[in-house]
Amino acid sequence: MLDLLEKFETVEIKNNTRLAEEDLRFCEQQHELYIKVLQHYRNMFSALQELKKRDNEFYNSVSGNDYYSGGNYICKIYSHEFVKADKDDFKKTVERTHNIFIRQINGYFRNKYNVSIEEKDFEDYSKFEKPEDPDRGWRRQQTDEKIEQAHARRKEHEAKLDNYKHREKETCKPSEGD
Repeated sequence: MLDLLEKFETVEIKNNTRLAEEDLRFCEQQHELYIKVLQHYRNMFSALQELKKRDNEFYNSVSGNDYYSGGNYICKIYSHEFVKADKDDFKKTVERTHNIFIRQINGYFRNKYNVSIEEKDFEDYSKFEKPEDPDRGWRRQQTDEKIEQAHARRKEHEAKLDNYKHREKETCKPSEGD
């Protein structure tokens, strides 16, 4: 009996051996595709930002002659903001891409092994929502305990805000070498 237990002690389980080879290949293929799509979107967003900048520079150079006055209002004649590079729209596109990746992996394992992971568990990770200030409207006339709690909430908020800013910066920058 002791020999059998000793054999189990020599078994080493590595992270990459927990999945069947076929499952690992599927996950790696999905991850590779996901990364390529995100890089493409980052590069496209960067190019759109550059085009928008050039578009704005052009209209600023001709803006003296680009107005129409119609009585009570003045409008630009030719400037129609043809090029859009909205950061919020871009973040929503990245969120959708994250969610598609999560659904692909979840769907694969759900269909193959009849298991489920709640997709809503990943919503907090995949969204780009700026965290709200927890002490908005906080009054100075509080007990020491309440003040300590407020300081703890403030630190947590600052950590979440730093994470949000880092993720936003990393998401919106173009990938190198593409």
